[in-house]
Amino acid sequence: MKQIALSSAHQVAKCCPALFNNYLEKVAEALIKNLFYTPQEIDSQGIYMGCCNNASAAVGEFAIVYGEQFQKYIPDFAQKICEVFTSATKV
Repeated sequence: MKQIALSSAHQVAKCCPALFNNYLEKVAEALIKNLFYTPQEIDSQGIYMGCCNNASAAVGEFAIVYGEQFQKYIPDFAQKICEVFTSATKV
């Protein structure tokens, strides 16, 4: 269900961004929480990987759509993406 919600957030931001105007901080926090790597032996069905993929796609869309409003969250996202990159290479 979380994977679908993250995917929906991405699409809503693209098609109807006004819906998130009052919730941008909460959405950004939720996206950050879903950017993490989980090894395949723990996530054999790819659920967490799907959430991470959808969250990262949503981050890109939110950055495009909300521009300056979203800028303050970019350093946190950059740090989390770097953590994902480095943890994924340890496998």
